Amino acid sequence: MTPYIIAIFSLVIYPIIAWLVFKLTEKRPLLRKRLVLIIFVVTFIILTPLLARLITVSENANWILSTFMYLPASIFLRLLQQQPNKVISRMAMTILTILHIGGYLLCSVGFNLLSTAVLDLRPTCRKTLSADMHYFERNITPDFDSSKSFRKVDVYKTLEIAPFLAYRIQSKIYDTRKKPLQNCMETTLGPGENYLYLESKTEGAGTFAMKDSLKLK
Repeated sequence: MTPYIIAIFSLVIYPIIAWLVFKLTEKRPLLRKRLVLIIFVVTFIILTPLLARLITVSENANWILSTFMYLPASIFLRLLQQQPNKVISRMAMTILTILHIGGYLLCSVGFNLLSTAVLDLRPTCRKTLSADMHYFERNITPDFDSSKSFRKVDVYKTLEIAPFLAYRIQSKIYDTRKKPLQNCMETTLGPGENYLYLESKTEGAGTFAMKDSLKLK
């Protein structure tokens, strides 16, 4: 439930924070510059590992860091809105209005769409394979089409110098329309942590069994 709260908080609160930054510093341009600079520095620090495809070992921290990008985006558009060039100013105002209205609509009438997006992004299964290796499964619904169903498996390894950060060492997508998979597949780490062995067995209209291996090194 926490990712939903984080996503809704970001869509509702960050536009208000961006508006307050400009409203409360209207007569204090130096303070505004410092606040904007601090936010952009924090954004750079957060964005750098995200662009390097690093994640944290905490799901909530990943959601907080990812959704934080909505704040600098709002502030950047407000900065463009104050430019003397009328074309740039009007374009920024239009984009900002669409962005914020769209965000508020997602939190209300579009909550089902937001829920589907969150479900597609959050892991349905998390396992600690070893002291420095983590396993994630998540369901994928391309284009929000329920007739298409895939399961994505990711294996991450933590950094030695920063054990709270992890990088992806293996990834694979399975088509669950043809072969249904159990909610959380059985995992066995091979000798030397060179391979990860996966096993799934489901029963319904028929029995579907699947075995696979992922090379980790």
